[in-house]
Amino acid sequence: MRAYLRAAGLLIFLISACTKDNREKLFEMQFNNLQFTIPAGLNTFQSYYFPFSPISTNIKKQFSAYNVTAGEVGGILPSWARITALDNNVDLNFIDEVSIRICGVNEGNCRLEMFYIQPVPFNNGRELRLQPSLADGKSILLDDQFKVEVVLLRLRNISPLTIDCRFEFGFEVVR
Repeated sequence: MRAYLRAAGLLIFLISACTKDNREKLFEMQFNNLQFTIPAGLNTFQSYYFPFSPISTNIKKQFSAYNVTAGEVGGILPSWARITALDNNVDLNFIDEVSIRICGVNEGNCRLEMFYIQPVPFNNGRELRLQPSLADGKSILLDDQFKVEVVLLRLRNISPLTIDCRFEFGFEVVR
């Protein structure tokens, strides 16, 4: 009987702890058609950085278009990201781990991870769909410009040939 009461108490506690996220989506920020090239012959013992800077946030235009002020923004959260090999005959399965990080334009290294995938599935083909992190990019993305880095943290194999890639991602601006 005690075990039953403990289980029921635990269930009630867990249900009461679950709360719906009450954040209201104000608008989405999208960044498309960023391109980079993965050179042939990258070894498996190093990480490789592909920086994009400066990238314009167009945040003031977004605020105007959606009739929102900076004070109403509760957070800017990662929504989606993908890396696509532009050559249809190339798979990105030689990559094992990817991290996408953002920072201010004048910072040396970006440390705020917004998207990641680890491990990359073996059958992913020519497109990597990254997972959003729990990080909030508000402190960086409310500025006019920012820097983003695609980081290939670990490779399974040596990169087989030079691969042109497209990188696209988006954030949700929430109240």
